[in-house]
Amino acid sequence: MNLITKHPLYKTRLALPVPNICPFCNHDIVPSVQNESHYFQDNVALMYLSLFCPACKNAWVNKYDLSWGEPQLVSANKRFKRPEEITSNIVKVSPVGTETLTQALQAEQDGYDQLVGIGIRKAIEFLLKDFYSFKLPDDSSKIKRMYLGDLINTYITDKDLYTLAKATTWLANDETHYVRKHTDKDLQTLKRFTKGLLKNIEYQIALLDARDFLNH
Repeated sequence: MNLITKHPLYKTRLALPVPNICPFCNHDIVPSVQNESHYFQDNVALMYLSLFCPACKNAWVNKYDLSWGEPQLVSANKRFKRPEEITSNIVKVSPVGTETLTQALQAEQDGYDQLVGIGIRKAIEFLLKDFYSFKLPDDSSKIKRMYLGDLINTYITDKDLYTLAKATTWLANDETHYVRKHTDKDLQTLKRFTKGLLKNIEYQIALLDARDFLNH
């Protein structure tokens, strides 16, 4: 589809190609324009549109080259798509944890690999503290004040979840320290363990829902 507007320099009619499918949620949409800006220098004419999805409330920026003839879409700068392991249930339980993890993975895609492990470490703490606050609301205040290691040792009784929580925490801590303890493991191992942790948390949430269903 095309967005009809005026050329910012010549004020003539301009048809800018815009997506009718959101790059985040894949819904059919009519994106709304939040902002536009321009750049003109010698023979270079660029236009930037900030577009907003009314379905998932995400935004992105389209870059257009207006230098010659019809406008050409040069790039669409959008955020990293949330991994499928971050389910809607996990987002509800830990919105900050999931957003932090998504930003950490975005950093890797953008070339900031030194920041990824640090972000994952923060995400793990939020994910686990939020989940156990959700599971044990009476202990929520105590859980949020605990060190992550104490939380793992005190509250995680499921052996598989304990193993994944411990392993991801150890490797994520390595990413924040000058000297690494586990030199035979790398960031890709940490990401793989984190995916397993997310899948187990989703399983635990489903298990709680099933128990609640059967008890009512």
